[in-house]
Parts: sequence; C-alpha cells; structure tokens
Amino acid sequence: MSYNSQFIANPQAFAQKYSLIPYCSMQVNQAHMKDLALSDGSHFTEVRGDNKVAFCDIRPATSFSYVPGDLGGSYHEYKGLLVLHITSDSPHSGAFPVYYLPWNTDQMFRIKLKPSPHHAKKTETWFFGLAGGDTIVPNIFITAAVQGCSVFVRGDPESPVVYHVNASSSNPLSGATLRSADDMQFLEAAQHKATRMTQWTALAQLERPKEGPKLLTGQRGAPARSFSGQTHLTDYMPGMLPAFLSRHQQNYAHLLGIPATDVEVQQFGTVFGFRAERDWVFYYQTRTALSYRRDGVWHDEFRDPVCLKFWPT
Repeated sequence: MSYNSQFIANPQAFAQKYSLIPYCSMQVNQAHMKDLALSDGSHFTEVRGDNKVAFCDIRPATSFSYVPGDLGGSYHEYKGLLVLHITSDSPHSGAFPVYYLPWNTDQMFRIKLKPSPHHAKKTETWFFGLAGGDTIVPNIFITAAVQGCSVFVRGDPESPVVYHVNASSSNPLSGATLRSADDMQFLEAAQHKATRMTQWTALAQLERPKEGPKLLTGQRGAPARSFSGQTHLTDYMPGMLPAFLSRHQQNYAHLLGIPATDVEVQQFGTVFGFRAERDWVFYYQTRTALSYRRDGVWHDEFRDPVCLKFWPT
C-alpha cells in the first residue's frame, strides 16, 4: 500500500508512525489572496478560490534534491522523514486533493473549509474527496510546517475556519534562544507570542467574521455547533524547554552509546485535519529531529513522532 493510501486510510495512525513535513511548491493566484484590514492597523490574508485546493503526494525526503528545513538548510538527506509535497496539479493519479493554508513571517492566513466555485475541477477518475458536481471537495487539510506559529480552528465542524498565525517579532526576550534561555524565559516568551496570536485571531473573528452563517437580519450568528481549539509551540514542541532538551540529549546519547556532546535534538510540528463522515477533526504532530556524531561523521534523522487530536475539544 502506498504512503498516500496509508495516510488516507488512517491519518492519525500514520502520523504516529512516520514524521511528516509539508513542503509546498504550488502556484498561487494572487487575485484570490484577499488582504483584510483590522482596526488596530494590522492586516491578514484570506485564502480564497483556486488557492484553497491543492494536491498532496507523500514521498521520503531522501527522494527530493531539496526539502526546506524548519530552521533553514535542507532536509533531503534526513532519514525517517516523509514529505507532504503540495502542488497545484495532481502529479499522478495517486496524489490526493487537500485544502492548503500557507504561512509567512509575522503574518496571519485564514481559510474556510468550504467549496468554492473556483476550486480545481475533477480531471481524473480517481480522487479522494466528496463529490460536488465537478468540483473537488477535499477530505484532508494541511497547513505549512510549524516551528513557533499557532494554528486556530473555529466554528462548525462541517465547515470550520482555520488560522495559521506567526508572530516572530513578538518575542520580548532580545537575543534569547531555545538553547540559551532558561525554562522561565522560554515559557514567558512562548506565552507572550501565543497571547499576541490569540488576540490577533480574536480581532479578525470580531471584525471580519467568517465562522458563522448570515441570518435574515444581515447579522452573523453562531452556528448550531461551534467549537474553538488551538495548538501553540508549547504543545507541538513539548521537549524544547531547556531542562527537557538536556534530558532528550542524554536519553538519545545513552540509546546510541555516544557522549551527549555529540547529540543535538530539536522538535517541530505538523498540523493537519481529516473529515470523518461530515465533520472535521484536527491533529498536531510532534516530530523530533536528531543529529548525532559517530566516528567523526554526523548523521541526521527524524525519530519518535507523536500525533494528538486538538479539535474539536
């Protein structure tokens, strides 16, 4: 069974077994990227039309010549990593359609998981999605990789709204890094960023509502079923507290039989959603990047993925 088929059959079980990273190389129609202004002077981008639907093909990172790393560089030589390769077109009949949400530094992107008349049309006899005339309606959602961003899901489980928010410039600790900050500094910085992203998302909901249906009066009301949930870096990077990081290094060093000084550990996240029956369920994966030196040679791989549900709660 192919990686694509395994993922579609049971996304959470698949993500408990394999470390996953999204890598997007799709073409964007700028006319369908809507810039929306808020009262505090900030802006955010709503993904619309044909930008909402892309195609995903899952392949090992080692089959690519380049896979963007979370902190720069390339992951194409890392073992144990599968790439969720996002493209504008289905590269072959095994690829499956997805809703895709991008990211950018200090920006917020939003998408509603609902069909658009500008969606891609069915051009193949095989696809994974609900039939809606000739319009593809995906049953899978994927957002860009997360390494400090927050992802918020709001609204009705049949057609939720998803926000991917980055607030890199909100770190109040000048010069602090994951390796140099102590536990309290790490938590304070993480909470400061999470609070900023939460407030920004709430303002967008208030001033540019998308979650609820329009009532006859022209006002927006809450859907009959409405849930809120989110995942922050403290969720999908739980081992990056300095105290935990040292413990991870010691554990892997013991497992590998090498000094802890020859081990480097990082954690990052991947967020995806899956439509079960009519309703969506969202998960985050913690994936651990391990680099270690043995006999003077560095080796790089991903190990020990953990996948947990975070919405609806």
